[in-house]
Amino acid sequence: MISNESSATIPSLIIGTNYSFIIIPIDTIGREGPPSSLIQYIWNVPAQVINISWDQISTERITIWWNNNKDVTLHYPPVHYIVSVHNITINTTDTNVTINGLYPNNEYTVYIKPVNAIGEGPLINITGLFIIN
Repeated sequence: MISNESSATIPSLIIGTNYSFIIIPIDTIGREGPPSSLIQYIWNVPAQVINISWDQISTERITIWWNNNKDVTLHYPPVHYIVSVHNITINTTDTNVTINGLYPNNEYTVYIKPVNAIGEGPLINITGLFIIN
């Protein structure tokens, strides 16, 4: 690919594929300069979140927190998360969220999905663990 700009978009990359890039500058009369170092990149969605914990704040609120998978060599880190419980959906850039408006003595399923510029990572759900008393 040849570009007269300082950036370029490469369409149609395949998720999970290892790509290698070398950038070679060319001056206005066509002479090549020294190439950049080899740049390796795996185009991927973020990994599923891990180490999910929760705490009951009140009869109608819980706080949920989680960690990212630390292997950033295999997965591009998340930009934000989509957290859904019951009929509540929250977008957050934090690794924790407080859910309000839950009903006492009900079982809930919590869904957490990491998202980055490439797309949505694997959804994780926790079912049957939240009974608000």
